[in-house]
Amino acid sequence: MKRRYVLRGRGAFSRVFALGQRLEGSLVRAVLLVERANEPGVRIGYSISSRRHSAVMRNRLRRLMREAVFRELPVLTNTVLRERCAVSVVFVWRSSPSVDVRRLKQQPVASDIGSLCNQVAKLCSKVQQ
Repeated sequence: MKRRYVLRGRGAFSRVFALGQRLEGSLVRAVLLVERANEPGVRIGYSISSRRHSAVMRNRLRRLMREAVFRELPVLTNTVLRERCAVSVVFVWRSSPSVDVRRLKQQPVASDIGSLCNQVAKLCSKVQQ
């Protein structure tokens, strides 16, 4: 993913968590902050609890989520550019005892993030109206 799409810094994450809207998926939660802006853009971050997962599992989950977002990024960027808004999204992994992270495949994560990205695109178009 290109650097212009990456949400960086504790302050940026804190701002999204404090002011953003939450969308629930079965595996992933999206916290998003949509604002009107002169320079439209998408910033994406990932959050996984270190209390529940080792570093190896967090990196694996982050790779799975990053791949799924990469597939949906054209939909998000087209909507953001069309609506002239700035969107910051943090994808948060929802820990569940029923999901074995070691055996998790790309497809469930991709479908969950795909539906969340579609909801984000709809919210971005509603904010401008």
